[in-house]
Amino acid sequence: MKPRKTVPRRKKIILITVMFLIFATLILAIYIKSSSRLLNKAEYKALYKSIQETEDTGGFSNQKSLREFILNWADEKDLNYVVDEHNNIIFSLDAISRKKKVSPTILCVNYNYETAEENAKVLATAAMTAATDLNSGKRIVIFFENEKNEAKGYNGINPKYFTDKSKVIYLDYDKSSYISTNSYAQELSSIQIPAEREDIKCDTAIRIKISGITPKAIDTNITKLPSPINAFQQILTKLKEKSTMCQIADFKIEDHGLMNPVALDATILVNSYSVDSLTKYIEKRIKAWTRSYSDENKDLAFTYEVIENVDSVANSAYTQETFDKLTSVLYTVDEGNYKFEEGDSLPPNKEVGDNYGINAMIGLREENDIIYLDLISQAYDLKHMEMITKDNIAASELFGCTYNSSKKTPPFINTNSSLNRTINMTYLKVNDTYGENIILASDTDDYFTPCAYLQEINNKMDIVHLKMNSSTAIVLSNTILGYIEKKGNFLSI
Repeated sequence: MKPRKTVPRRKKIILITVMFLIFATLILAIYIKSSSRLLNKAEYKALYKSIQETEDTGGFSNQKSLREFILNWADEKDLNYVVDEHNNIIFSLDAISRKKKVSPTILCVNYNYETAEENAKVLATAAMTAATDLNSGKRIVIFFENEKNEAKGYNGINPKYFTDKSKVIYLDYDKSSYISTNSYAQELSSIQIPAEREDIKCDTAIRIKISGITPKAIDTNITKLPSPINAFQQILTKLKEKSTMCQIADFKIEDHGLMNPVALDATILVNSYSVDSLTKYIEKRIKAWTRSYSDENKDLAFTYEVIENVDSVANSAYTQETFDKLTSVLYTVDEGNYKFEEGDSLPPNKEVGDNYGINAMIGLREENDIIYLDLISQAYDLKHMEMITKDNIAASELFGCTYNSSKKTPPFINTNSSLNRTINMTYLKVNDTYGENIILASDTDDYFTPCAYLQEINNKMDIVHLKMNSSTAIVLSNTILGYIEKKGNFLSI
């Protein structure tokens, strides 16, 4: 009988160790996969659908109605929250005892009644993050007051919520889904045009009205948005080019904070022999607007009215000098996207033709004999912002006007890869779909985001911008919950 072969003790130990590691890895993978599906999908869907249905029935008529909706839901769940003096809604949940030293996670979302339907899934994700029972470190969920995109909530938030080592996720919604650690700088400014008035010299008035424009945040889609200021400029430029005797009796642009303007009401004075030519031009503009913008602006209205009795609508008008300056400035300001060109010094990962800036006219108003053209500019960095600013200054000084910068916010840049990397790993491990959404895309925001405001509060935080779309809403909600609960665990994801 042949002697039995025995496995050397050293090899046996190695074999047992390998098998143990394989077994432990499988158990860990199963644990991660199962315990990371923390989202109550039925409740999540019911919540975001109720937001959309309320929006569809006209329930959110203002910020207060949306705020009350969120708070009523929180009260039903018996959640603790604070509403601060700037109407930020803050849910703060303490850490479990063994995770007292784990860095806090802060989830930030905007609430704006005008965009509630579009952002319903984001609002629902934030609410579920506050309501889901987790064995986690400290977590804070903040619904930032952001009516008209004016960031009053961000600018007024108490810094006490944002400690040095906080992990901050700013969440919003769009057609694409990705994670980002960079976004643009922003500058608010105005061009000031001296305004003087004189007696009426024309015999006919034409009243022009535009209304029903859907307000949108300013980004690279600026050239696709209907601009009542631009429409006003086109009409004035047409009159100036034809050397038509005309005057501006009055104008009112309805601005919408830091979003695009939503309405125009202006009275232009001409002599009766010029009425036919001007109204034909206006009718062409109306047709072009209807063709270009009516699909996404269902209540859009662009109309005009000829008023033969001038005295019934005006008793004075702006001088010819004021008319010329206003028309020239509106025509000269470069509204739209700035792109890298051949010969430019390109930053990393940028190519010729890529966007590096945005310039938009967001308001036109008169105060104390001065017409203010309000501008919002965004740029890749402060160097490129300076290039846009120089153009605006040139447009101002060319016609004897004054340029004033009121607020400049530096770009958001996060060089810490920790949160970005961990969110990506968590997304991959909780994702139960296959195909294009199995890996979370990384991108750079080519517009301004509230991450810049958050970084100004405390630049020692680790911040990411997480954008969800319809197909990633559930997996990203689970990713956020899974990330929060696993922080501080042994072999945590």
